[in-house]
Amino acid sequence: MRTRTADGRSLLTNSFAFADIMARNEDICRGVIERVLGVRIERLSNVRAEAGQAQAVGKSIRCDVLADGPQGVFEVEMQVAREASIPRRARYYRSLVSSKLLPKGARYSELPDLCLIFICLHDPLGLGLPRYTARMRLDERPGFDYGNGEREVLVNAAGDLSLAPPELASFLDYLLREGAADGDPFLRRVDAILEEALQDGEWRSRVISFEQYVEFERGSAYDLGREEGREEVLDGLVAAGLLTSEQAREFLDGKGKDAAAEQR
Repeated sequence: MRTRTADGRSLLTNSFAFADIMARNEDICRGVIERVLGVRIERLSNVRAEAGQAQAVGKSIRCDVLADGPQGVFEVEMQVAREASIPRRARYYRSLVSSKLLPKGARYSELPDLCLIFICLHDPLGLGLPRYTARMRLDERPGFDYGNGEREVLVNAAGDLSLAPPELASFLDYLLREGAADGDPFLRRVDAILEEALQDGEWRSRVISFEQYVEFERGSAYDLGREEGREEVLDGLVAAGLLTSEQAREFLDGKGKDAAAEQR
């Protein structure tokens, strides 16, 4: 079966498929993180999809992967839709993840380093770079290491890939362009895993439901002014196990409130 969407994207850009494939294949998760950060990682442990059944956060569905390694903890998310507030979204995610990483009664010094990674299909900051790395700094001493152990890395598949290291450029090219995996054994393996996963009808239905959700958010597949259009997509997401009935109702109520606000 084809491992590409109708517009040529790799199915790895599907947030549900990405989280599931990364969580079930440590070598793929490790390989993606290595390409994004430009470092070698000996191993990853406790790799898990944080949203095996997706969580509704505000008005988006969150499917991300959390993994432990010698260099700290990595939280990785595929970001398909255009998102104007990635830095603030990252701030919120950091607080969620950090609260889980410190056992009750442990010292703050025991909190592991955390690297938050967003793999974006659109430029999150509008500067045209293929990768952005953000750390906290002191205004008074910009070169001083504040030492809170956190950083955010945003990679941009729409950026100037000539400025990216070759392995990162190949990965980002693969996400958007068919045929980009041909000369890269790692990316060919990703395609083979996707091909195998698509043989599972239930898995395939979840991927399709998530694609419908993406189109729903873009507003290109359904008229957002039609209540039945929204309900049809949300019913599909509930049936696929990507939303609970309560989350679907919340989502629908939120859309209704937004529409009413726009009309006023």
